Amino acid sequence: VGSVDGTNGITTSAGDVTVSSDGLLSINQDIASTNGNVSLSGEGIAQAASTNVNAGSGTIAIDAGAGAAQFNTGTLTTTNSGASAVTIQNATTVALGNINASSGTLTLGVGADITGAVTQNATTAIDVAILTGSTANSINLSLSNSVPVLSAFTSNGAFTLNDVVSLSITGAVSTGGNAITLTSTTGSITDSGAGALSGSLLTTSSVTGTVLDGANTVSSFNATNTTSGNV
Repeated sequence: VGSVDGTNGITTSAGDVTVSSDGLLSINQDIASTNGNVSLSGEGIAQAASTNVNAGSGTIAIDAGAGAAQFNTGTLTTTNSGASAVTIQNATTVALGNINASSGTLTLGVGADITGAVTQNATTAIDVAILTGSTANSINLSLSNSVPVLSAFTSNGAFTLNDVVSLSITGAVSTGGNAITLTSTTGSITDSGAGALSGSLLTTSSVTGTVLDGANTVSSFNATNTTSGNV
């Protein structure tokens, strides 16, 4: 299958949905599953603007086959609360759309198999419980995201995360000696225990404090806090 087209796309009330292509997989219509897992793969992924891949309570797994993954302003939706709620892997560049998985984990890259930059398309947002991943390039998630927990993440490029909620760092975040920029526009930024940041310049911006008690290793630190709390 090279594309998901037609008037109604794909809808199922039972069972998993698996769509694969030997070439570019184009998602031009909605895909909906009540509680089955959704698996999409191709030599590149292209999701049309305003389309929705909705797995219900199932997981969403996307493998770009070492091609580019372009999600435009499409949406990935699941109520799954597990560690594999949404996984995007095996890609060159990744341009994210909207991701609605507020109970589950978003994984960007497995074993550094995203080789290019990960970015967000304009006006889109990520709403997930936990963010984790492994890439070989930069991560720029600078839009109005809701990511309360940043777990283990490795990149070989600068890492930027803008959050509209407080951010708790619970795993080791390493950028291969590149910059880290973390922003909470409404709350605090914290790390402790296994939470640790490793990179060059660390820049933070918070409203109710930044407290970094983990085993952080950065070459320089620039912090801004606007209302209350400590830095």
